[in-house]
Amino acid sequence: MILFKKFLTTLIAAAAVFTFCTLAIAVNEFNQLDNELSQIDNDIRSLASKVRLMEEAVRDAEEVAIQKALEFAPQGKSIYQLRGDAQTEAQRLLDKLTDKHELPRYQLSGIRFRPSLRDSAAGTVSGCEAENGIFVMSLNEILFLRNYEEFMHMIIPHEVAHIVSCLQGGFEIEEGESDTDAAHGEEWKQVMLDIGFKEPEKYVTHHLDMAPVHEYDLDLARRLDEAFKRGDEDVSEERVLMFHVH
Repeated sequence: MILFKKFLTTLIAAAAVFTFCTLAIAVNEFNQLDNELSQIDNDIRSLASKVRLMEEAVRDAEEVAIQKALEFAPQGKSIYQLRGDAQTEAQRLLDKLTDKHELPRYQLSGIRFRPSLRDSAAGTVSGCEAENGIFVMSLNEILFLRNYEEFMHMIIPHEVAHIVSCLQGGFEIEEGESDTDAAHGEEWKQVMLDIGFKEPEKYVTHHLDMAPVHEYDLDLARRLDEAFKRGDEDVSEERVLMFHVH
């Protein structure tokens, strides 16, 4: 009986030790998990803060650049009226050309105005390769506002010519030929001739002053960098406040 009691006491003690160790391990794992979750929460807060601040940076940089560009735009019209002028002229010219070439009328979707386009472009048209046949015209708004007449009489016709050539069947890229050269091939040149440009090859690229666009790009890069850094600072400040509150 005495041996049994000793055995039972030892067993209970061992069980207690085992239970204590198990609980200690569980508590340690829980603390590790809590730390990991806290880090994930911190990362999410930091990312959300950075996204918010970077969105604000984009809006602020664009607002500054557009306000500067508006000083060069025709007076007496709002930016919305000026955008409407571009849309109206593009559709007018498109209707004229589709009628001339006996093509179905194409209703152009809203022109996208952006402060900066790839490859220093004044305008672009996408969708020529798309199966749904939906074309999207984008115009550099900084250049548009600063060079309103050039856009109305040169850039917009240039982009409309791309749409019409696509409606006629598009273009083929020859071996060794760049996309840019192919897009401004014989099909595009013929439409430009139809519009009234006697030497289309002179209008493949624009010669507008890109300095204001480069200034915007640099300002945007600076603002985004500051916003990215500020995102971490905001989260750190928030955690300090939470610590003091608790």
